[in-house]
Amino acid sequence: MENTTSKYSEVKIEHIDENGVAHIDSFKTSDDNENGMVLGYIMNGEIYWKDERNVNDPLVQAIVADYIVSYKAEKERERISERDNAGALLAEKFSRFVNNFNAKNEQFVKAILNQHPTLQQSSIKLCLQVVEGMAAKEHVDGRNQASRDVCQKLLAGYTEEWVKLFMERDGNTEEKARKYATNTAFHPSNLPTI
Repeated sequence: MENTTSKYSEVKIEHIDENGVAHIDSFKTSDDNENGMVLGYIMNGEIYWKDERNVNDPLVQAIVADYIVSYKAEKERERISERDNAGALLAEKFSRFVNNFNAKNEQFVKAILNQHPTLQQSSIKLCLQVVEGMAAKEHVDGRNQASRDVCQKLLAGYTEEWVKLFMERDGNTEEKARKYATNTAFHPSNLPTI
């Protein structure tokens, strides 16, 4: 018959070392001066027992089960947070990449251009959204003025190509062609995804 009482007065999982390993600590008495005994470790949600005989102790099982549930819930929250903040996290990594005089820009460009064609399209779309956002940025200073100027000129040239096309191909007046060309449907970043 399974033992329904624990041989321990207390089991804690409070110490997590510098490697992220949680220690399963046990105490035979409730004496605060008692030196506890490490029963095992939990690393990345996996349990590593020092002594397999502790696996069936009911108090140990309950404490470890609670810890594992909390650990998995925290990892899920982190995963969701990372997913929900993926754009901001990528922007931060990208900023760290470019904030280096030895940045391997050519390597980055080559890597993007070697991706699957659909991913290339999505990557260029994202870059064009940055161009559009920079062109519309109200507050700049000497550190990013040239970036905004170039982005505005790129977009102006792109818009003019649409104006010419709408006038030549469709016979629209310049006013009507300009109205069409400035519609958000004709923003450079509106690339189709196939």
